[in-house]
Amino acid sequence: MSSPAGSKTAHLAGSGAARRSLDEAIVFAPLVAATFLAKLCLPPLGERGIGILYPIMAAAWSLGVATGRLKFDTRPLLLFFLTLTTLCGLQLAHSAVFSPSSFLFFIVVGLSYSVSGDRVTSRSAMKMFSDVATLIALLGIVQFALQFVHVDGFPIEHLVPERFRLQRYNNIAPLQWGSDIFKSNGLVMIEPSVFSQMCALGIVLELVGRGRISRLAILIAALLVSYSGTGLVVLGVALSVYIVQFKRWKLVLYMALLLALLLPFAEPLHLDRTLMRTHEIEASGSSGYARFVAWRQMFADHLWVDFGTALTGNGAGTFGALAFESGAAEMSFSKIIFEFGLLGGGIYFAFILYCFLANAAPLVFRVAVCVTFLMNGAYDPWVPALATSLLIWPGRSGASARAAPERSRPLPRHDAGPRLEVIERLGDTPC
Repeated sequence: MSSPAGSKTAHLAGSGAARRSLDEAIVFAPLVAATFLAKLCLPPLGERGIGILYPIMAAAWSLGVATGRLKFDTRPLLLFFLTLTTLCGLQLAHSAVFSPSSFLFFIVVGLSYSVSGDRVTSRSAMKMFSDVATLIALLGIVQFALQFVHVDGFPIEHLVPERFRLQRYNNIAPLQWGSDIFKSNGLVMIEPSVFSQMCALGIVLELVGRGRISRLAILIAALLVSYSGTGLVVLGVALSVYIVQFKRWKLVLYMALLLALLLPFAEPLHLDRTLMRTHEIEASGSSGYARFVAWRQMFADHLWVDFGTALTGNGAGTFGALAFESGAAEMSFSKIIFEFGLLGGGIYFAFILYCFLANAAPLVFRVAVCVTFLMNGAYDPWVPALATSLLIWPGRSGASARAAPERSRPLPRHDAGPRLEVIERLGDTPC
């Protein structure tokens, strides 16, 4: 027969575990929504390109604030209201052009960036993402292989009713025009581009964390079968910062050896298609051209026409209307600057950079997320999920948290398999 003291201890332990589970559920809800639930939506929002992330994210931070698990952080909240006030003031200069949905997105995202908590550590968030990235990378590799044995690798696209699926994304992308081989999207990610970015971020975390060879191999293989250039851009910038910050010059040699090993298999593995994408920027109609070139002509025709327009922009929602004509993609930097000018864009990006950089995650990872933000749309569901679940909501509250320095001590070694030399520890104390 159990004693009353033992029953009370067990009850307290169970209550503590339940509280921790709810804490993690709130913090990690956006990440789950942007990965495993990324292709799903609430009708009729899906046909407008609005997935399930935004309702879940708004519900998560509202519940977190209501229950005291999250609280408004003074500095980002003030920056948010300053940014909102500035953008509203600039909008008065373009009263004839207004997009309520664009402003609504900014308010929802801005408020979610203005709350933080201290019940989930940055270390836990990084571990969560590493596990999720590895699992989805495995799914992506299997998905790519299944098409060679004539098994449907896109069950969500073919089995889930269209009204419950997110539209306006390139979910099923052939390797090239007319090809019967399709790029992997990780089974659950919205498109190969986002899948490749997730793999790149996973590789970065392994390098600054435990450096498990098995996970690095899985993530690199998955990045290759995504056949997307955006993940390579994110990885390239992050690796440059990593090599310089930690003086890991040998990594350049390792990368050269990896390329040398892959080069003989470039054609049978269709890796030459990835290499050829470096020339896409010059080809009108390609995704590279739409991301990095087409907006320049839009700026020349509609933004740099006079000083006032360059300073204040063209108004919320105008980029999308003109982008269709020029074939430009809604990149975050091009959309915000085009719509709100140099003044509004400068304040907006100052707010975003503060939110992304003032937290406990490793510097290399923060830089990688910033590059990911620039590689996607300003309100793309993937980036707010990364920012909230991994950077902002875990362990950022309190002045002491912001003041604490990053630690660069090795993680404990384990016997679970081969490891790379560990450079940085994901500290429990935010900075």
